[in-house]
This record gives sequence, C-alpha cells and structure tokens, in this order.
Amino acid sequence: MHKNNHLQAKATFKAGSTSNPNQSSRNRISSSAVAKRPCVENKKLTQRTHSLQIAKYFLCDLVWTFGFLDFSHLVALQTCVHQQPLGRRHHPFRRVGPGRRVIKMKNAAARRRVYLFGNPSKSHAQEAIERLTKAASAKFEVVGASLGKQIADHARDADRIVVVGGDGTLIGVARSLGSRQVPLIGVNVGKLGFLAEFSLDDLVKDFDRAVNDDSLISRRAALDVQIENGGVRHSSPAINDCVIQAGPPFRMITLGVQVDGEHLSNVAGDGLIVCTPSGSTAHNLSAGGPIVQPDVDAMILTPLNPHSLTHKPIVVNRESKLEITALAVNEGTTAIIDGQESHPLRSADRVIVCRYAHDFLLVRNPKHGRWHNLVTKLHWGQAPNYA
Repeated sequence: MHKNNHLQAKATFKAGSTSNPNQSSRNRISSSAVAKRPCVENKKLTQRTHSLQIAKYFLCDLVWTFGFLDFSHLVALQTCVHQQPLGRRHHPFRRVGPGRRVIKMKNAAARRRVYLFGNPSKSHAQEAIERLTKAASAKFEVVGASLGKQIADHARDADRIVVVGGDGTLIGVARSLGSRQVPLIGVNVGKLGFLAEFSLDDLVKDFDRAVNDDSLISRRAALDVQIENGGVRHSSPAINDCVIQAGPPFRMITLGVQVDGEHLSNVAGDGLIVCTPSGSTAHNLSAGGPIVQPDVDAMILTPLNPHSLTHKPIVVNRESKLEITALAVNEGTTAIIDGQESHPLRSADRVIVCRYAHDFLLVRNPKHGRWHNLVTKLHWGQAPNYA
C-alpha cells in the first residue's frame, strides 16, 4: 500500500500537479499539458528574439551606412530590443538568426572627422582638394573643405586636417590652431616639402592609415615667442624659428643673451636664430647650425655671422627660458617668426623665448623612414662623385 502511494505521488509530481494524489487520470494528463506549455512558449520567444536580432542588425547596418543615427542612438536601439546595453555577446561580427548568417556591422564610433584645406596660390591645389574630398567622403566624415589663407573655426573639431600646399602652408595652419592643435597631414604641391611628407597619390593610397593610425603622429616642440616692444608685449607660437635680423642699413647689431636668468654673452653680428628641432633644417641649417632630430626636447641658439671666432651654435633644454635684449640695433632690425610674422625691434626691446604649452602634431608618411627627407631631399651625407 505504501509503495503504490509513493509511485502515484511520483507520477503526479512529474505531471506538475500539486493537488491530491488520488485525482483522476484525466486531470493528471491535463496538468502535464499545462506543464509542457512553457516550453512551447519559450521556443516561440526564442524564434521571435532571433527575428528581432536579424531586424536589429539589418537596421543598424542601414542607419550606419546612410548616417541616420550615431552610436549613442544605436545603444538606445540595442537596449529597446534586448533590454540591455551593447555588450560582448552583441559583437558586430556575431552569427545571428536561422542559418547562422553572418551580418557585418560598421563601427560608427571609429568614423573619424577630416577637414581639408588648400593654399589657393599653389597650382593644382584645387584639383587636389577635389580628389581628396571624394576619397575621404567614402571613408570618413568630411567636416569641411576650403581654399584660402585661414582655416575655418570648426576645423579645430576635426580628428585630422589635410593641408595641401607646402611647408609654409603647413606651418601657417599649425600656428593658427594655437592651443587647439590637431594632427596635420601635409600634401606637398609646393617645392621642397620637408614637413609636408605626402604626395597626392601617397595619401589617396594610405588615407585609412594616415587618419586612423595614431602611431604615425609625431609630437614636435613649438616655441612661445614674446616680444616686449615699447612696453607692449606680443605673443605668438613658432613652429620653426624666431630670427632676429639686422635689417637696413645692415650695420652690425649687438644682442644680449640670457638663459634662465643667467647672462650668457653679448653677440655682435648680423643677428640670432632661436629654433626648434623641426626648424633646425630651415634657416638654422643655412647658418651652419646643427641638425637635431625632431623629437628631441631642445632649443637651438645659432648666431648669424658673429664678429667672433668663439660664438658657435649651442643647444639648450626645451624647458629653458631665453631672453634676448636689443643692445645696439638698426632702424630695420626685425624679429621674424616662422617667416610669417614680423616685429620691429628698438633699443632695449626684449625677445623672450620659451617652450610653447602645446606640441605641434604632424602625421608621418608610413612609407618613409625617420631620416628619409634629410637623405633624399637635402642629400645629407652624400658621398663625393669620384668619377
């Protein structure tokens, strides 16, 4: 008797019933059907979830393709469909839906913004901008493209600025950015193109890497040049150099030099150059100054035609503060910043040069080595022709 009751209770438990063990067989069958119903409902829910997943991924692909939504909207869409934020199990390459079809979703978060700027005085600049705009539009968000002397204010919000011109154009853009430096991609349609490392064809071919690969960004020192002239202080960044030239009537001038408050020397001659490592291959090179690797934290001080056998170029730490005082100058003595901004100097005027708080950011050509331009464009170290 005890054994029969135990078996009957076991059967009732399997049927999902909580009623009396002596209930009818018909009731037990009905209870069993009710117990199986959640499994059917779960299967239908799973199929519906797969359908929603397929719809979601196709919708995401469409909106990312045509730019209707940004990434924040897609997170909200994901939450509505799955009641949870975008996570690892919703990877863009996840297999979903019947047949395990792979649906590839584009990564909107990686779509970078590009601004294109060209120097209208350079031949072929217009054609280059048009070609680059077309190439960039297929891969990035183009926030603007223009030819002119100044970039637009919203260019500072871009992830990269493509500069079509020469080194002077590139330096002018970097100076105009001021404290909001953006990595610059220089496309050379000028002469030498020492800083503007890309040709038009090079950039079109390597556009993806130039914009997306942050390891190509070269951080370079810039100078903060302050000129105290008649009680008024002018301040400006310098990417290459600040040059003090004697000017008309081209008599010898005398400049007093201090480093970190300590008097260094009085230099008599045609002037003085203070430059960055990037600018060491510009006017400094022509004046016999040293060539310094661009990422070295230093400033170079090079006298121009000093009336002395002992005044040679020196390299000081970038954290140093240089003070140059006009002791004896000409009517036309001038301080020139990057060859683009000039300030006349009178006796007792001071030029103060120190580190600029924001580095100049330049995108390197991935095809070129560290010394490529020095060797191929300036022909440094080229052996004599013994033929």
